[in-house]
Amino acid sequence: MTDLTALPDRLAGAAGPADPVPSADGWELVLAENIAYLVDDQRRWQALDELRRRVGLAPEQILAAPELVLADMLPRASQLLRRLSPAGATGYPASSLAECGRSGQ
Repeated sequence: MTDLTALPDRLAGAAGPADPVPSADGWELVLAENIAYLVDDQRRWQALDELRRRVGLAPEQILAAPELVLADMLPRASQLLRRLSPAGATGYPASSLAECGRSGQ
């Protein structure tokens, strides 16, 4: 059986060190995944920075923001998912951000 504690060192030796985690804040990580689904990390964190500047990251701030404002900040891939959502469905992922806001209260 392989010693699991040695596995990260073996992986780092074979593939190089892992990229640093962009935030130690769990809430920011949840928001980043929900604001920018299926995009690269650079665009994801740019979208989160825009959310921070325009709306704020507190659940109350996200819930108070109009969905159109949230949708305007979403990267193109996320906007495509919103257009492809079934008729009558709440917009994704802008609604996903609102759901995060409700969960964070």
